[in-house]
Amino acid sequence: MDGAGYDTAPDGAPRNQRASFENTIKAMLSMKKKRIVAYVAYTVLITIVFLYGLFPSKVLERHIMSTFTKRIPDMALSIGTVTLGFPPALDMASVSLRSPRYPESPLKADRITVSPSIKGILTGTTVLSVRTLAYDGGIQGEIGFKNGSEESFMKIHADGEKINVGKCLYLASMIHRSITGTMKGNVTYDGTDEVIKGSGSADLLLENGSVQLLNNIFGFDKIDFDTIKATMTLKDRILKINQAELVGQQLRGTLSGNIYLTPDIMKSRLNLTGKAELPALGKALTVILRGTLDNPTPSVR
Repeated sequence: MDGAGYDTAPDGAPRNQRASFENTIKAMLSMKKKRIVAYVAYTVLITIVFLYGLFPSKVLERHIMSTFTKRIPDMALSIGTVTLGFPPALDMASVSLRSPRYPESPLKADRITVSPSIKGILTGTTVLSVRTLAYDGGIQGEIGFKNGSEESFMKIHADGEKINVGKCLYLASMIHRSITGTMKGNVTYDGTDEVIKGSGSADLLLENGSVQLLNNIFGFDKIDFDTIKATMTLKDRILKINQAELVGQQLRGTLSGNIYLTPDIMKSRLNLTGKAELPALGKALTVILRGTLDNPTPSVR
């Protein structure tokens, strides 16, 4: 206590007056922080509204198609609409690729969504997450691009589920026969735009379908199957079929060997051998497959 009877702080100011001053300062700082938060939230909200409301979808659509044509002049890209998704992503609807060499489109997708990958953000590389809805199924994966490379070097990892192969008419036009079934599996690839120069692997399963035969074999014009499992690797322009196994009531068999790839994929040479069993006929055969993808020449022993 001083002579006037007031309780004072060390600096000489009355304690009640000092506490009141500190509370006032704290209240002002709290109000200032709330204003800052409100301003930031308002700015973000306005930015989002303008970004999504004024998104130049048509301009971006033309830019994407033009860039694709310059990079891959033999293919034409068509996009129905391009919109901005949330969290930030490009959402493209009614996407198709076309080639003058084939009447059917190599790809017809209901929707493709592309967004920055968290992995890429953390590592500082260009990695995109891609989700595709096509042929009654979905494909999800990542595409990474090598920064600073003179050529478009990329890494791909994709997982597919419930793909209706029968709806991919491009596949039928390439192999000159119809094929049906539901496919799932995963694919990895490491290389350039020219696929045969890269390396990769695939593990695929095709279920409940059929394959048309170009020539009648043992009275069959097509082979119905329960499953076809295939594992393969790509290296040095050789697609190695490590194991392909067909299971069906008409036919059971395995196939393995190499496909020597050429720039015209359908002219790639076949060197495949396998075993086939026909339960209805009680026969076990050795199958040799030569020729090219567009003109295979099978023989049996």
